[in-house]
Amino acid sequence: MVNLIFKKMKKIGFIASLFLITLISSCGSDEQVIPENTEELTVELKQQIESLENYEKVTGGADIYFPQTEHDLGNVSKGDKVPYSFYFVNNGDAPLLINDAKGSCGCTIPYFSTDPIKPGEKGKIDLTVNTERKTADKVFTIFVTVSSNAKTENVKLKVTGIPVE
Repeated sequence: MVNLIFKKMKKIGFIASLFLITLISSCGSDEQVIPENTEELTVELKQQIESLENYEKVTGGADIYFPQTEHDLGNVSKGDKVPYSFYFVNNGDAPLLINDAKGSCGCTIPYFSTDPIKPGEKGKIDLTVNTERKTADKVFTIFVTVSSNAKTENVKLKVTGIPVE
């Protein structure tokens, strides 16, 4: 009986390892940060991406420039998991390292690359906001704090929305 349990645990461990390897390898830096098909993007997102081409460069280390730090999701269906991306550029003169991105509540999961971002390169913080536990017809506000080695070590991003049933 004990041997059977250990065999099943080994099999589960192997499957979990394969999943983890697939997940890690799919999060590499080969992914293009800026979407190729900009025709389908919102006006706001197009402006955000265009702002990444016109930014003020700074010297003395890495820095991070977000053309937009706030976004209103508007009305969202209660229970949906709503994605959104905040784009940024390293406007400094040294590689930028994102150390962490934390949401103000457990309903928001930020994703980011841990690869160094060279001066002039772009990156993004992807968020998924789970509206399941948000009160219907009441505005919610979520903050995501992005920590890095930039001159501005911590940047706060803000997302708001209204879950509707």
